Amino acid sequence: MKTVLTIFFMLLLLQSGAQDKTLSLKECIELALNNNISIKQASVSKESAGINLQQSKSNLLPDLNGSFAYGYNTGRTVDPLTNGYINQQLASSNVSISSGLVLFNGMRLQNLIRMNKIESQLATENWKLAKENITLQVILNYLQVLSSDEILKIARAQAEVTARQVERLSLLVSEGAAALYQLEELKGQLAGEEISKVNAGNALQQAKLSLCQLMNIPYNPSLSLQKDS
Repeated sequence: MKTVLTIFFMLLLLQSGAQDKTLSLKECIELALNNNISIKQASVSKESAGINLQQSKSNLLPDLNGSFAYGYNTGRTVDPLTNGYINQQLASSNVSISSGLVLFNGMRLQNLIRMNKIESQLATENWKLAKENITLQVILNYLQVLSSDEILKIARAQAEVTARQVERLSLLVSEGAAALYQLEELKGQLAGEEISKVNAGNALQQAKLSLCQLMNIPYNPSLSLQKDS
């Protein structure tokens, strides 16, 4: 039991470390290319089209079929040679082999190959296009996360500066060295900056959510990205 608990806590630590890892742009793109659902669907379509093309080509080859049958009777049975009833053991077997080759069917098989070849090429191009689109989206969302993070830092810093100004002005007002309306205006400014800070935080989390969805990984609000990727 103690060993099981130790392994469990080790797995938790490893999982936590993986979530807290700072990802580079290259790592984000690789995760998206490996995990994104649209890319997987395009890949399945490409493989399916390739199989259909190979199958249509195989239809031009001759087929070969074989069968083997064995029968065993005992007691009263019919002799296949005399067509009379006999009381004995009788064993029989049958082996057959057949082969066929389509010589001409109005070019249907050849046209099918051409059609499947076009569909295979189209599926391959769609797969490549899906990878390019996801790569571009990851890059844009990656930059959006970095940009939103910087905006949030600026909003927090500005709100902290204004909050200290409100504290100093409050002392001046209490001492009669400043007008009350000045303090109220500064408090209004601080309230607006606090709202901007909340909006910036929401924008950052939305950008992280979009990036996690592209990579098809669980949403991590503490997601950290390298700035020099």
